[in-house]
Amino acid sequence: MPRSSTGPCATSGPDRRYTASVPVGSAFHARTLPLAGSLSFRDWAGFYAVSAYEAHHEHEYNAIRNGCALIDISPLFKYHLTGPDAIRLVDRVITRDATKIEVGQVVYTPWCDDEGKTIDDGTVTRLGPDRLRWTAADPNLRWLTQHAEGLDVRIEDVSEQIAALALQGPTSARLLAADGSVTDDEAPRRVGEARCHTRRFPRWKSPASRGRSSPRASARGS
Repeated sequence: MPRSSTGPCATSGPDRRYTASVPVGSAFHARTLPLAGSLSFRDWAGFYAVSAYEAHHEHEYNAIRNGCALIDISPLFKYHLTGPDAIRLVDRVITRDATKIEVGQVVYTPWCDDEGKTIDDGTVTRLGPDRLRWTAADPNLRWLTQHAEGLDVRIEDVSEQIAALALQGPTSARLLAADGSVTDDEAPRRVGEARCHTRRFPRWKSPASRGRSSPRASARGS
């Protein structure tokens, strides 16, 4: 992987540009496609995403408002931050006190420019004392790198290496607790090491590893 550095800070990630004419399926596409009776898909950052599983979104709306829903969020951009100053970088960028994020905890947060204008929003997960995972809707590698100047931290773009699902809705914590992944107290605020039955899913390879162009709609440095 190509790497560039600014002082102690180092960044890495593919330098491929988006050239594919059509989106590609995520790691869960083989499961979501048969369920999408509406055949309503959209292009989300170079990936096929279901707009609505049925002809009308009423059932999905009520499920996520009153129960819970599972959403394929694999197209989100994902970054790993590692190093002694990883938490300092997060605290420098987001609008909340990053030093209060405990290991195993995930927080939702926006990040803003110097004038208070929102740049983007997403989640930050503290995987270890000096290791965090950052998710965002838009490319943020350049923004993170600019604010990492002078810090001992490595920023790695892992967007195409990690697929993701979001479980959302008022009964989400209850479902996780029933599965045994986390306790009732942990479910609302912590990331558990959930038991994932990977045998049900085919091993996913990124478009690049399959000899196809990257689905990302912009350069990794954007």
